Amino acid sequence: MSSWEMRLKSESFQKVLWPFVALVSILLFNLFFTPGFFHIEIKTSFELSEGALKKLETLMPDDVFQTLSKLKNNDYTDEKNFLEMVADTIGQDGLDAYQSVILEHVHRERRFFGSLIDILNRAAPIMLLTIGMTLVYATGGIDLSVGSVLAISGAIAAYLIRPAYASGVLEYPDPPTSILLVITIPLVMSMLAGLWNGFLVAYVGVQPIIATLILMVAGRGIAQLIIKGQIVIFIHEGFEFVGGGFMGGLPFPFILVILMLVVVYVLTRKTALGMFIEAVGANPTASRFMGLRARQIKLMLYMLSGLCAGIAGLVICSDIRGADANNAGLFYELDAIASVIIGGTIWGGRFTLAGSMLGALIIQSLTTTILTRGIPPEVTLVYKAAVIILVALIQSENFRRLFTQYFTRLKSSSDSGAAKQGVGNES
Repeated sequence: MSSWEMRLKSESFQKVLWPFVALVSILLFNLFFTPGFFHIEIKTSFELSEGALKKLETLMPDDVFQTLSKLKNNDYTDEKNFLEMVADTIGQDGLDAYQSVILEHVHRERRFFGSLIDILNRAAPIMLLTIGMTLVYATGGIDLSVGSVLAISGAIAAYLIRPAYASGVLEYPDPPTSILLVITIPLVMSMLAGLWNGFLVAYVGVQPIIATLILMVAGRGIAQLIIKGQIVIFIHEGFEFVGGGFMGGLPFPFILVILMLVVVYVLTRKTALGMFIEAVGANPTASRFMGLRARQIKLMLYMLSGLCAGIAGLVICSDIRGADANNAGLFYELDAIASVIIGGTIWGGRFTLAGSMLGALIIQSLTTTILTRGIPPEVTLVYKAAVIILVALIQSENFRRLFTQYFTRLKSSSDSGAAKQGVGNES
């Protein structure tokens, strides 16, 4: 048997194969039944950024500039749409007078647009959660708190940008909060949340589902307390790039997923850490006797899961330019768990990041397909459950064996029936 044949029959390849088949099936369905689903085009977006407005301030009257500033940080996908909005804002006479100046200083950026790009963009928070969840699952644990940690991260970021908004004060702090603080503090707090989960699981001995359920329930309350139960909205050009920016034509949240995935892949597949994680998940007692620090490994992975949730929280908060502690990341922990299971990491032991990423893309592709087909969003969970069950069954070696045996017996019985019928005809 050649090396390629051995790889094709390996357990790791089989775990990735079936999620890949499921994803391709969903995409093929859209290819035939959703017009324009695979259409991707490059467009130039127009945006009156803060830097562009500073340049325009000295080039036009104050009243025109103040009116034009209402369009700050709004994206427009083509020049015609942008100029129409400018004309509606400052009037046609104002556009005729200052069109050349505005077009000279407006921020332009070439981006990819299309349904496939939207799937990558909307799947980014789930993919980030799934990275951390996969490693936690590999140790035989689970993290139900990632949705709440996501909400906490977004609430802290919004509070730092506009600390007095929940109290009724609309003014921003002067000077504005540094982008470094807006990103660093929520991520540190998210890791501390993961540290709490890891401490309960690894050192106190609480069952993972109970330990993380505590923060799942309490976390949203903490997020609500931070912003006093309000939906905090803000404008912060630097921070808005995290969830709404583009790099190389691709959504920046997807770039963050790639970077995080590369870092985790190098740590788990190019060092001995991945083997240690699988050993702890497969047999914690044996791994402890081998000299592995199982507690420290579990603690570190729950902190990593918290970090991934914190990054996802920043992405969502930045994208909507606000913090909604009650709804941000709601049920995202279920999507992350579903992605891990679809990807083939059923419980402790061997894990596959590639399969988990395919699982997250399946979840988002399915959601996008349901919306584009006009199916009520309330039915989404039913379709997700059906896909999870189907892929999990296909991945089960026992199910595939029973399925094969059933059709083999069915074929044998039909062949024997045909043979008997032939003998009867001859007689």
